[in-house]
Amino acid sequence: MSKKSKRSYDQEVRAMRILGLDRTPLSGSHSKITFGDGIQKDGTAHPRILADNKDRQRHAVWSLMDDVAAKAKAEGGKIPVLTLTQPNKGVLIVLRARDWDIIEIIDFCDGVFPKGFQFRYKGE
Repeated sequence: MSKKSKRSYDQEVRAMRILGLDRTPLSGSHSKITFGDGIQKDGTAHPRILADNKDRQRHAVWSLMDDVAAKAKAEGGKIPVLTLTQPNKGVLIVLRARDWDIIEIIDFCDGVFPKGFQFRYKGE
């Protein structure tokens, strides 16, 4: 395994663990389990999540997130959350992995989402 392949593999394993998943053997559609990069601990595809890791030297979204993080830090250490919108696509929410647990603790929905809205996935 080349140095780049090993780094990419390690990053994929790390990303899947953050989501509470294991890395799919052979990765993606080659596994015959799921098209995603993560599976449940019992070796089956997750019923509601398809996680796909993209490892690159640079992602354009990181530059955007760095700007949001700098502004959040300047405002007293707030948690940076980047939202991306595109016509006919909806909203994409970007959150740093290190802030994942913090968001679950905060009553993030209060006043932001419609009454009664709740995040559905909490480690099911």
